[in-house]
Amino acid sequence: QQRLYPVAGGGSDKIRLLIVGDWLSADEKGDLPTGHIFGVLQDEMLSRMLLAINLSADEVFITNVIKCAVPAACQPQAAHVQSCLSFLRRQIVALRPEVICTMGMVTARAVLQRSQPLSKLRGQFHEYKVEKEWIIPVIATYHPTYLLQNPEMKQATWADLQLLAKRMGLMPGN
Repeated sequence: QQRLYPVAGGGSDKIRLLIVGDWLSADEKGDLPTGHIFGVLQDEMLSRMLLAINLSADEVFITNVIKCAVPAACQPQAAHVQSCLSFLRRQIVALRPEVICTMGMVTARAVLQRSQPLSKLRGQFHEYKVEKEWIIPVIATYHPTYLLQNPEMKQATWADLQLLAKRMGLMPGN
């Protein structure tokens, strides 16, 4: 009921990596970051992260579990996540990513269907079963919003990104 406008995501349709965040929120002043998926500063940080692992923007699609922008004061609930999950599942099938990277606890729990804390889910690959014979590797890490508020967690996120890059054959020497 508090949705401001839809945010399906953005990127290439021929991708290697699907990045899934939580939701787009208006900033503290109530302004909406039009054209952004995670937020202005968050999208800038994500761009630097992708550049650091030698991943081209045209190989990535970025989306959120919650498929609409919401006011800053709105904290989406489990029911909101559940109502958007079928759309995310259809995006995964249509985009056919090589790997999925979830960013944030809400997203990791929704995609992996696990209740463990993000600190226990990150640092390793999990499986997202699309069909019986079609399984996509998933790595969970911290969301750029969290990293902006907790810069000490950037080192752990860098380790996750290096695992991702190694799996995708992006790092020099692979």
